[in-house]
Amino acid sequence: MVDDIYEAREELVKAGIEIDIEPNKGQSETWQMWIHDPDGNKFEIMQYTACITVLVKNINKNNFKTFFFITIFFYLIFLKYKEVYKTSKIK
Repeated sequence: MVDDIYEAREELVKAGIEIDIEPNKGQSETWQMWIHDPDGNKFEIMQYTACITVLVKNINKNNFKTFFFITIFFYLIFLKYKEVYKTSKIK
């Protein structure tokens, strides 16, 4: 999450990072841009717009906690899958 997606883009380009998908406004009303790391893992860089900021501020604490734990859960599954994939002989 960044405050200014175009400023972030400029910093990434100066650092030699290739932009896979240039900044654009997605269906969720957030600015989005995609990059990848040397292993090919893709990362989305986002900037909230005024519209989405209002929606996020209206999320109550219970919904946020649920969303947070689900996100962490799937991230841990992803890390485990990546570890198993790297050590497996089937590729």
